[in-house]
Formats: sequence, structure tokens, C-alpha cells
Amino acid sequence: MQDKNKVPAKKVIVKNKTSGKTENNQISSKKTAGGRSYITKGGNGGARKGSGRKKGSATKKTREIANAFAEDGELLPLTYMLQVMRTTDEDLKKQFDAGDLDISEYMVKLETNQRRRDNAAEKAAPYIHPKLTSVTADINQRSHEVWLNLME
Repeated sequence: MQDKNKVPAKKVIVKNKTSGKTENNQISSKKTAGGRSYITKGGNGGARKGSGRKKGSATKKTREIANAFAEDGELLPLTYMLQVMRTTDEDLKKQFDAGDLDISEYMVKLETNQRRRDNAAEKAAPYIHPKLTSVTADINQRSHEVWLNLME
């Protein structure tokens, strides 16, 4: 009689960490960094790991904006930075020679222009010169005598 009044226990699903399947052989899914889930075993379609636009690649909208800037003849940010970097202090020198600037104003403006050029060069450099990667050199260690023999 007591067995009939007993409440049945709830079935607990435990995942097997090695196979990716649950106790009742359901296929598990995982989440990507973006929050999308993808099926690890079987099935076609759906989000898959490694699919989609790669990080840092230009979208259609970004490409359209860049093309519009180029067509309008407007100054692109990189072009502006390069122009700032290449400016000279000839105008300041002319103002100083004409007596429009005293020596302290001239020195302050000269230093400010130099800082602007340095800053522009620093900001523009990654777009012009890519970072160098390290390379391991595989050099056979030969003795001095071996090299002399090779030269003969």
C-alpha cells in the first residue's frame, strides 16, 4: 500500500562529457563566442564553428563609405595624417622673420608642430608599414675549419 502513495522520482538528464550526447542519446549543442549555438554531431544547416565574416574584415557598408570618400575627392583620414606629417615650418619661419611672432611664440608653435607631425607619423605607421613577425633561423653550427674548407 505504501508504494502506491509514493511520488515517482524525476528523471535527471546527465551529459556524458566525452561523447557530447546526453543520457538519452540526444545530440548536444555548444555556444560560440558570439552566443550562437551550433550542433556538434550530425545534422545539416545552422550556425557552424568558423563560418561567417571574419573579425576585422570590412562590411559592405564600410566599403561603401570608403568608396564614397574616394569618389568625392574628400580627404581620407590616412591621407590627412600623412599631409600633417609632411608639413614644414616655413610659414612659421616667415612669420618670425617678418616680426609677427616673438621668439617664445615661435618656439612654442615650432614644438607644437613637431608633436603633431610625430603623432601623425605614429598613427599612420601601422597602415603603411605592417608589423614584422619573428622568424627562427635554422643555422647549422659549423666550425671555423669547416667554413675554410668550404671556401676553397
